[in-house]
Amino acid sequence: MIPPPIAQSPDHIPFPLTTPHPATLYIPSLPRLSIQPHSICRSSSSTLKPLTSSVNNLLIAIITDPEDALIRSDYRQVWRHYLPLVRGELVFLLALPPAQSVQEKITKEAQKFGDLLQIETLTNPQTKYLKTLAALNWTADNCPNVKFILRMNVDVLIQPQSLRQFIDDSIGEGLHLQPLIIGDLIGAEEREMPSQLFMYGPIYFISKAAFRAVVEACRWVKPIAMEEMYLTGLCADYGGVKRLRVRDYEMEREFELWRKMFSCMPGNVLSVSNVGKDSVLYYWYKAARAGCYLL
Repeated sequence: MIPPPIAQSPDHIPFPLTTPHPATLYIPSLPRLSIQPHSICRSSSSTLKPLTSSVNNLLIAIITDPEDALIRSDYRQVWRHYLPLVRGELVFLLALPPAQSVQEKITKEAQKFGDLLQIETLTNPQTKYLKTLAALNWTADNCPNVKFILRMNVDVLIQPQSLRQFIDDSIGEGLHLQPLIIGDLIGAEEREMPSQLFMYGPIYFISKAAFRAVVEACRWVKPIAMEEMYLTGLCADYGGVKRLRVRDYEMEREFELWRKMFSCMPGNVLSVSNVGKDSVLYYWYKAARAGCYLL
């Protein structure tokens, strides 16, 4: 079975000309969703409760482990101050826990807050890409106003004002109408794995025009262990999704270097990665006490 063409751009060939045989369908279907958000987004065909305002252009999708209930709670407290500023919504992505007792707590959490998206797959290091694909697919079905997904790990610090300006500028340039993944590009200037360009994994943006393209492309691309290379490299290339380096802002990779240089996150810094899951909220609140823009 030959996969249908995905890319619409006339200057892009969606599938390698050197492929001698029809492509293999590696992901026949995405995992079912055991829990879906009910407090965010709207869809005319959905029975989910429609609460999202039309001004919300951004969905912040945070990868979490099933056991991260306290971290999710703290994130809700932090981000409730900034979601109106960035015109966004917050959703937590997770898989199934091994223990039923943990799942029972997750079910109650989902009923209370309505911001969990859980796939019916046991959690393991390889489920990250399935969580991301599930988020793209669900958003395409249920969130017609979302123009970008910010996919991020739980241990990333964000400068909210910079995020707001970045999203506004990107929408003003019409980038959401192009199939794009935007972030810290690996391999463009450095000699890092030059055979395959991809985005640095902890945080990147996916445009509305790329939601379906990435999901459909990944079905025909064999998964590999390195999630960011798989999604933002191999699948993006196969589906005609272009990569774009963030302009005008820094996306810091080394937290220790940033901490030594600045008392507060400067306006030209969009994000700082690798803060540590157990430390990230500490630094949010520390920045707030120091009078930074973070809270």
